[in-house]
Amino acid sequence: MREELRRLADEAEVAPTQKQLNQVGRFSAKAYQNKFGSWNEAVRAADLRVNEEYGIAETDLLDDLRRLQEETGETPTSRDVAEDGRYSASIYSRKFDSWNAAIQKAGLDVSKQREVPREDLKDELLQLADNLGQLPTAGQMEQQGSYSINPYEREFGSWNEALVEVFDEINRERDVPKEALLDELARLEAVCEGTPTSVDMERDGKYDVSTYAGEFGSWNEALRAAGYEPVEQRNIPRSALLSEIERLAEEDGQPPTAVDMEQDGRFSWSIYRRRFGSWNEAVRETGLAVNVRSDIPKPELKDELLRLRDQLGHTPERREMDEQGQFDSTTYATRFGSWNEALVAVGMSPNKILCPDDLNHIVRSRWELEVANILSEADVDYEYEPVKITYGDDRTYTPDFATDDYVIEVKGYIYSNASQKAVAARAQIESREYVVIGTELPADIHIPWEARHEVKQLF
Repeated sequence: MREELRRLADEAEVAPTQKQLNQVGRFSAKAYQNKFGSWNEAVRAADLRVNEEYGIAETDLLDDLRRLQEETGETPTSRDVAEDGRYSASIYSRKFDSWNAAIQKAGLDVSKQREVPREDLKDELLQLADNLGQLPTAGQMEQQGSYSINPYEREFGSWNEALVEVFDEINRERDVPKEALLDELARLEAVCEGTPTSVDMERDGKYDVSTYAGEFGSWNEALRAAGYEPVEQRNIPRSALLSEIERLAEEDGQPPTAVDMEQDGRFSWSIYRRRFGSWNEAVRETGLAVNVRSDIPKPELKDELLRLRDQLGHTPERREMDEQGQFDSTTYATRFGSWNEALVAVGMSPNKILCPDDLNHIVRSRWELEVANILSEADVDYEYEPVKITYGDDRTYTPDFATDDYVIEVKGYIYSNASQKAVAARAQIESREYVVIGTELPADIHIPWEARHEVKQLF
């Protein structure tokens, strides 16, 4: 077994990695681990330099980066480490989450420049390919390369176009038999000693994550097909998460939704919710506009509402849908007429209902409560939500207050169908005037919110 390691090392001029051994060696990496106790012990037993060391003190790693910086006068790159460092670049990526994080931890200037010469980008691709023994993936460049994938996308148009220019091919294989894909998952599971993540596949796997998404529908569906439960991916660089949103936007020609990420992306949308607060906040951080889709089937929207209710243990609020749901709450307002109407459509009671002690009716917002108090203080005889207006596809809209002479709507946020409701109300309340307090809409009388007390003058 030692002779086999030396033979492969002589061919590659460096100790083979576990992945290379599994691909071309006579014995598997697992066999070496079983015999020698660990992969590194097997490499040492063959009198070879360990290229993937574990348990190295953080201070030793950082000191070696500073040593290289003092010797060259420049911030070291992963290529410098590969050629002259005591440890491999992948150790830094694993220990500090990314190469740049290691550089920053050492107190050095980050060398991932915004404008990088085209030839330098190509040289780094060639160097990383030599280190890995395969075409690099975007994730591998983020983790182990001297640059992020952003300068590649700016200079070449996309990561794959950069690969085509340098290698005349891309690493997104198609028509791979499902059995081969599942076998690779099983092999990677043994290497990782646990359910592999998409980042594990990008870093150490034989195939691109998109190959799995194309064959199984998504990375998580591929895991399920292999008999694994999807796991939460952690410590993914923020830049990698944002780059994946931008990639999907470029492919689809529009900002992706959380469902697009779940179906076609490398990461779970829940990771974005955890790291950025909500899916939409992650999208906004890329500079893209939030994509509020109007074509999502209502049954799918209803199912998500019920799922979120079960997860939370109570009727979801709009804020909770925005932060934890797969769809934007505005999508519900657009498709059902309002957020509350969406809740009613699945059998839930609207949750923004207030029951003030000094009123004989409920209200659905603080603004409604204030207007109700103004009317009460003015001794106005009114009813709450007594009128139903029909609009659109037999939908109904209920204005907030009604008196003998007026129908009053308190309006804050404006949805896409608000004007349609207002026009329908004016047409159907022939004997009364339609009054809007707050945001301006088609009305007989409009009272800005800051002048809301002027409603008393109508009486």
